[in-house]
Amino acid sequence: MIGSEIKLFKTFLGHTDGISSIAFSSQGEILASGSKDTNIKLWDIFTGNELATLVNHTDEIVSVAFSPDGKTLASASRTAVKLWGVQSNKVIHTLKEHSSGISSIAFSPRGEILAFGSNKKTIELWDWTTNSLIQTLVSHSSYGVSSIAFSPDGNFIVAGCDGGLIKIWDVETGNLVQALRVSSTRACDTRTREEFDLYLGHVEWVLGVAFSPNGQFLASGGADELLIIWKIATGQPVHILGGHFTSQETFTAYVTALAFNPNGLILASASADKTVKLWEVETGEEIVNIPHPDRVTSVVFSPDGKLIASGCRDKIIRLWQTFD
Repeated sequence: MIGSEIKLFKTFLGHTDGISSIAFSSQGEILASGSKDTNIKLWDIFTGNELATLVNHTDEIVSVAFSPDGKTLASASRTAVKLWGVQSNKVIHTLKEHSSGISSIAFSPRGEILAFGSNKKTIELWDWTTNSLIQTLVSHSSYGVSSIAFSPDGNFIVAGCDGGLIKIWDVETGNLVQALRVSSTRACDTRTREEFDLYLGHVEWVLGVAFSPNGQFLASGGADELLIIWKIATGQPVHILGGHFTSQETFTAYVTALAFNPNGLILASASADKTVKLWEVETGEEIVNIPHPDRVTSVVFSPDGKLIASGCRDKIIRLWQTFD
């Protein structure tokens, strides 16, 4: 059971600007963090010590990801994707210098493919060991791709885009197999009897996407302050969660990152409202709220599910215990 009170376990200090992305190694012993200060840091989870600072990018880091075997770390700035040896702390490849802003990166579950999305409205799939492009998927969105994730079996990749658009492709064929988008229906206010348009889906940028471990559900979070859990088989929302919603005229509490725990029963969401929230997937109930001093940009569960790491604009990574 997730504890009713999440306990702060450790804090990692060392970056000189806001945290943009964090990732656990496959064994859960190392945490990587990327920052607007252009650097990546590796941290020992057990001691809290900084293991290394990886310096090679020339602009802010937007995404970091470990390979499934934990031996390689991928990092992306707006203009370049680099691969690092975790033991050597040296660059193995600079995968690509990019003219259009890179937004996110992800390894396939078997580790043979590295994908990245960009403002070029594309997702590129690379064989990173040979530095060769496998194929390019086109989102056909207005501005670009903001978040990507592989399905647990590696057969599909999802992209969150502008305008509330979510698309899923078959990795092998490159065919678009599903598009999850906003739909609307007329609803009636029971108090005033006035009709209004009820929207089922995102209406702004989809900033975070995550598949459940069993591959049956997809979570998405957006600049519209909504968190949605979709059932893949039907393409329909199971829960539309407004726990980060502010009721202001302009959206300020956008959902920045999402993560399922290893058994898929709990979903974590990070938000610009300075919180991390934990949700029960089956019921959609908010079960824990974790306040932060500034905007939270990233959240991940450890591989065993006993820890949650959160990255914040205040330059600090926090590690939380999820069990009493």
